[in-house]
Amino acid sequence: MGRAEQIERRRERGRSESYEINNLGEHPIWSRFSVQGPSGKTYNVAIRSLDDGIFHCQCPDFATSGLGTCKHVESVLHHLGNHATEDLKAAEDQGHHGAMVYLDAQKNPPQVRFCPDDNTTDEARTLAVATFGKRGILTAKHLYDDFDAFAAQAEDHSIEITPEALDHVNESRRREELAKDAVEAARDFVAFREAVVAKRDQDVDPPADDDTLPQGLTQFVEYFGTLADWELDGAAHLVTQGRALLADDPELDKIRQTLAATEFLRLTGRATRILLTCPGPRRQLWMNSVVRYCNLMPRIVGGATFEELARAEANSPYAVTSYNRLYRHMDKLGDTEWDTLVLDEVQRIKSWPAPTGQAIKSFKTRRAFALTSARLEERPQAFFYTVQLLDPYLFGPAWQFLDDHVLRDARGAAIGSRDMAKGLQMCQDRWLRRQREDVPLADKPQVMDLYVDVTHFQHRQLDPLLRTLLAMVRVQQEWSVTERKEVVNLLSKLRTICTLPELIKPERPGSPKLDELCHLVEDLCQDHHRAVTVCCRTDDVAERVAKRLTNTGIPITFVVADQPEADRVAAVKELADGERPCVLVISDVAAEGLDLSAVASIVFHAELSWSPEAHSFRQQRCGVDSPDGCGLEYNLLCASTPEAAAAEALQQRRDHLAKLVTDPTHEIENLVNAEEWQLRELIGLVVDERMVLRPKKALLAGKPIAAPQRAFTLRGLKAKERSKRSQVPQQRYLLGEKGESQNLVQRRPPPRTERDRPSPGGRGPARTARPSAAGDVMVLGLETREDRITADQPGKVHTLGLAIAVTYSFKTGSFTAWRSEYINDLVRTLLAAKLVVGYNPFGFEYKILAPYTGQNLTRIPTVDLMLEITKGLGRKPPFDLITGPTLDKQWIGDRSQASVYFKQGRVREVASLCTGGVKIVRDLFVHSLQNGEVSYQPDPAEPIQPLKLELRSRVSPELLKVLRVH
Repeated sequence: MGRAEQIERRRERGRSESYEINNLGEHPIWSRFSVQGPSGKTYNVAIRSLDDGIFHCQCPDFATSGLGTCKHVESVLHHLGNHATEDLKAAEDQGHHGAMVYLDAQKNPPQVRFCPDDNTTDEARTLAVATFGKRGILTAKHLYDDFDAFAAQAEDHSIEITPEALDHVNESRRREELAKDAVEAARDFVAFREAVVAKRDQDVDPPADDDTLPQGLTQFVEYFGTLADWELDGAAHLVTQGRALLADDPELDKIRQTLAATEFLRLTGRATRILLTCPGPRRQLWMNSVVRYCNLMPRIVGGATFEELARAEANSPYAVTSYNRLYRHMDKLGDTEWDTLVLDEVQRIKSWPAPTGQAIKSFKTRRAFALTSARLEERPQAFFYTVQLLDPYLFGPAWQFLDDHVLRDARGAAIGSRDMAKGLQMCQDRWLRRQREDVPLADKPQVMDLYVDVTHFQHRQLDPLLRTLLAMVRVQQEWSVTERKEVVNLLSKLRTICTLPELIKPERPGSPKLDELCHLVEDLCQDHHRAVTVCCRTDDVAERVAKRLTNTGIPITFVVADQPEADRVAAVKELADGERPCVLVISDVAAEGLDLSAVASIVFHAELSWSPEAHSFRQQRCGVDSPDGCGLEYNLLCASTPEAAAAEALQQRRDHLAKLVTDPTHEIENLVNAEEWQLRELIGLVVDERMVLRPKKALLAGKPIAAPQRAFTLRGLKAKERSKRSQVPQQRYLLGEKGESQNLVQRRPPPRTERDRPSPGGRGPARTARPSAAGDVMVLGLETREDRITADQPGKVHTLGLAIAVTYSFKTGSFTAWRSEYINDLVRTLLAAKLVVGYNPFGFEYKILAPYTGQNLTRIPTVDLMLEITKGLGRKPPFDLITGPTLDKQWIGDRSQASVYFKQGRVREVASLCTGGVKIVRDLFVHSLQNGEVSYQPDPAEPIQPLKLELRSRVSPELLKVLRVH
């Protein structure tokens, strides 16, 4: 389809489709028009000239098509022809509206041009020739000083500089600055590379106190001192180009190379905000890699757990998000000015014109790194849009490139690619690809843990089983044979639900893990012609996995234990002798005695073995230790499930797990005959309350799962979980302002009124209305049952337990203490409040309250003072180093004694201790609102430093009246 056909196609759509058009200017023709199409999106169209066809539209098609028009422009012209016929005819006679500098979008790349009119003076023409030349085109030679001088005098000579032309000039300047900075960065990277090579080969560290060393050299060598030469080449490619694509084979670690490049840019001051975007299952992999290689905790965009939400506003240079969450959280991402954009596995973006692809292209970052393990040259559309993201003008318009390089059948459907060698030649500077055979790899294969989020239906199957297991473990009595069998059965079901939930409930098919497996196998086999082995635990799971992979159109070989050994050996030998890509799906029992090293170049563990011995046997069969065997291992795991906990134990507590799972052939089944302590410890190792008490769904309200005080039956326990909890009258403790540290009095019930009298039906008194917290501002603090100092890991905060919580109401001016059995009233009060204030509520208070409620506490409007201070200071400060210099107050008493007081039954002392802390947090909040800053003293010998806190803008005038702050 040629240029004329493309223009006619857009003209026809502009006339036939329905558009809402409004004139935003004063002139009926030479003006800007807002155009809202059938999709609901609104774009601005500018009409500059009818003779020369000078138009502009904000839509992506106008910016990339190179046609100088689009359906929105044609719809405006069609609308003017119907509703402003006389004005349009007068405008056609005039030609165009005045002298102007405009953007010629019909050229590739677009050009900034000068267009005079009949009234343009000779002096204005002379001024334009000095900047735009005789042809009226702005070149790179006159991009800076000459254009600025022209722009300063343009208005005096009645010359209009269109906004799109000015934007293009600024964009061209940024591109030139990036090219100059890339040359300097490549020169600086040489020193970093030499230091890494010296550290790696000679174990020589650069002196840390040498002022002549480049900025950040010592830290870079500390983080990446073991990089190989080929990894340094990959990092240098990204640094040198600035906007580049790294297309190494899957066995080559592209994540480490990319982080080496981004850390070099960050440590040398060239980048401060880096956005890492990847497919959902690789999000956890990137998070762990940033922590491991860069020693930084990344910011999480679009998290679901409390840990992720608590770090959603973390002051970190790195942010990690997935493609499916990128479009949903554009409001969070668009407010930040990103320096570098990293796109991992870009071939997984199936449609660039879709909202996700458009959202990615909307990020205007100086640097962009695209990573892929697929052969994009065999996918012209993905190849074009990926390269266009790096260099938007390299290949010209999409319609022309796709018309030249997409192979179509008689019906016009795309069936392949053609003549892609020219495209690869054009972008060879930005493209780097290396195969596994080109670089020396380590002896051990690369291992990738891909964590997949389970679906809502999987949650509904997992939660009751997990709750039952947790309750059974806490029972001190011995288990009967029936109960032991039930426990083992629950463990087996948990494993099955993670991989194939339809085996438990056929009416709920669908497995995100298998969906991800199909994507990966399809990429590896079709693009890299790899031999892939998928290892499963049982035959029934392997059979269903093979059936799912068959839908990808790739030949699948399925080996089961029922086949004779000779047939299994022959099937494996046939795959090893073949030259085409193959996929072997096999169970552990069927793989006994077989050598899979010739087939398994890449191994997928669809079900990870819990037994270390069984996992070692599987790795030996696949040739993990063989130089010609497996080069890459994928562990497909469901996040926040026993499967993920077992994988962590397999890596960190391998010896202990081996003592619990002693039979590698029957990992779970033979635990019925094992010692009871083995079964209990295994459940404690792989099952955690965090897997049950998640903010995604409403779970059991009230108390957390507690051990029964008497022997129970499994039937009775399940019936109790299904029953509704009784709503008993709640008691609270009210602390007055005068006696807040000593006089703890029980709240008296309200006087009996006419409303409380028994109803005529004899059903008892009506429930009295409780004081509402609607429109209130509250300060929250709490103390835990266990000593918080002895359990300082972030992942163990939720296990400390609630001793007592204290809230302060600005509306009533009183403190209220809440015990754990009255947690429902506390949660309802917090949810009804207009604002909740605390010192680290996301990282502490909400985590402590999470196991007691099914509510998502992070949706409460909250001001986290510690988070606000950390943003301005760059690190988390101790509480006393802020309150001391600011308020001249220290924490009343020793907080470590709170757990001791609680265990001794001294609840009043615990409440008084917590109330003192809440009062300090209240005063700190009021002080920051009134003064706009707090004070910080890092050391007694150093002076006190002011630290600004912009909190007043976040509080509405109505709440300021409640706070009594003027």
